[in-house]
Amino acid sequence: MKIHFVGVGGIGMSALAQLHAMSGDEVTGSDRLINKGFTDLPLWDTLKKLGVKLYPQDGSGITEDTQAVILTSAIEPDNVEIQKAKQYNIPILHRSDLLAKHVKENKTIAISGTSGKSTTTAMIFEILRSAGKDPSLITGAVLLSLQKEGYFGNVYKGKSGWLVIEADESDGTLVNYHPEIGVMLNLAHDHKDISVLKGYFQKFSINCKKLIVNAEEDHLKEILGPAKTFGLHLGDLQAENVKLDGFGSTFMVKGQKFKLNLPGEHYVKDALAAISVALELKIDLIAIKVATASKVFL
Repeated sequence: MKIHFVGVGGIGMSALAQLHAMSGDEVTGSDRLINKGFTDLPLWDTLKKLGVKLYPQDGSGITEDTQAVILTSAIEPDNVEIQKAKQYNIPILHRSDLLAKHVKENKTIAISGTSGKSTTTAMIFEILRSAGKDPSLITGAVLLSLQKEGYFGNVYKGKSGWLVIEADESDGTLVNYHPEIGVMLNLAHDHKDISVLKGYFQKFSINCKKLIVNAEEDHLKEILGPAKTFGLHLGDLQAENVKLDGFGSTFMVKGQKFKLNLPGEHYVKDALAAISVALELKIDLIAIKVATASKVFL
């Protein structure tokens, strides 16, 4: 398949472009940064090594044999590349539609929330990877462990059929995903009013086969439904004897002492979400503890 990404420099778009290149598709991409002369960026090097051909955002990367054009909400309807795709009758897909396709084709764990998504996604990925499950990853941040292996860090293609993703609520695309396991970390006013966001999260919760929710978030309590819960003091899974310092934290879960190299109570909550997912997948608690203690994550 020949697929073109409009705005390939975006963190979410670049992840999908890399994933499709890793899968053997013929991938092209354009970006306004290239128009402005930014042609020597680390991301461009990564994409080129994967065989992705890069172009200015002027329509030159789209040809008659392009089979799909991918864009984001940031691309205006009168963009020259959209007009070029229409000229050739090439299907135009939003990034979230393409991501939803990957979610459907895999056993997906989707992490949602106003904050903490990237960290929790990284934790879950690292735990599953340490447990030998070899998951794929699509995230909005860069994992240091993947960078050390020569990847850009925001995507990984595993072989197990498991996929870990961030599910973004800012533009409402959250409702497009139907994951195997959905995680809801928190809900606060950010890009949209609370009432609008609650609607997104409610729809997302219905779409999930299994749901894991922070029991201590007021705005999530009314949309819990049938879910496993976690929290520092409430929920099915709780942290006990939490101790924080400037370098990280320690806490107890089900009699096991966990250590994080990330300072702050909010990271303990992220870890509880990740542990909840891992336990749902029947990963041994000691193996989870070892995986979380040995990583910096982001």
